[in-house]
Amino acid sequence: MLSFLKRNKQPQPYAVIVCGAGVAACTAVLFAAQKNLRTLWLTEYEQLPTATNNSAKPQPTPFDSLSPEGVSYLRGILQPQQIVELTLGTFKGVTRNGNYTPFDSILGEGVHLNSQSLKSLLIKNIQLHNCITIANEQAAAYATSDTFVEVTTNANNRYKSHWLINGQGEHSTLSHQNTKSLTEDIWVERYIKQTNSQATNTAEFNQTVTGWQWQAVDAQHNTCVTKWNAILEKKTDEKKTDEKKTDTHTSTNNSGNSKHRYNAKWYKRPNCVETTIQHPPRNLLIGTTYYRLDPSAGLGLTTQLKSALLAIRCIHQALRTPHNSAAFIKQFEYQMETSFKEIAYPLAEIYNGYGVVTKLP
Repeated sequence: MLSFLKRNKQPQPYAVIVCGAGVAACTAVLFAAQKNLRTLWLTEYEQLPTATNNSAKPQPTPFDSLSPEGVSYLRGILQPQQIVELTLGTFKGVTRNGNYTPFDSILGEGVHLNSQSLKSLLIKNIQLHNCITIANEQAAAYATSDTFVEVTTNANNRYKSHWLINGQGEHSTLSHQNTKSLTEDIWVERYIKQTNSQATNTAEFNQTVTGWQWQAVDAQHNTCVTKWNAILEKKTDEKKTDEKKTDTHTSTNNSGNSKHRYNAKWYKRPNCVETTIQHPPRNLLIGTTYYRLDPSAGLGLTTQLKSALLAIRCIHQALRTPHNSAAFIKQFEYQMETSFKEIAYPLAEIYNGYGVVTKLP
């Protein structure tokens, strides 16, 4: 009888453990909650946002442009009014090198939004669900069996689950796979530009002989510029021996606006599902844990949202019909690899034209 009681004290395994604190991880946790999956979220020591009473008008900051496809993913996890509140502006099409192409009316509009505000809203919604346990710990290692995966954290705690989602990003401490660089350094600049233009709710992508520029205008005439310059890239390479190598640089102009410069070098891990020789796969990679491409495609947020939804959908199906798990895993792998190829190969042609070598698998 005593041994039975001891066994009963063992905590029930979670349906899924999600590791990471980016948009992809937050999306996976919220979608898991909406599927009523008992979930443990390891937040990587991320300081979760709290409500503030700051009424000061915020300084305009660089924002993202979410494609109509990405907006459709948001509709699956957020209330319509919440999307409206996130929206800084909309765009019904994209002007590419002077030629305007409207989106198909079935797709709807794209929206300009702040990714940090999106993340804060996702977390706020997550905290409303009782099936979510939040632990401010970092996953350090995992081991799998035929039916479970056990995660060990930096706090020396161990948690058992049926499935694991790795949303830690490029420098994942959990993944058994190394990232493979697919390009040389690609230094991208982002900043808010002061203009006298009366235009609002637009998006443009322009190529020049020296690089490309994405320019988005929200409903308040704020213009967010994201650009890459091949000439500047070469000068940066020449300075590398004199400068401390970092992935980001931030400077402030005379108007008080920040210019953010970061390395958007492409990379990819070999597989979006980590496997072992002895046991079935139970670890799915999402968002920038699996791959990152630079923002010239305008699909960074979209791919993070999509990968998270695909992973939870796969796990939800596998939990309902375990004997079909292998088929659901194969479908997830196919969808993730197809998404990568649909974006990477057209982008590679653009960069090859500037003399940038791409090493696509």
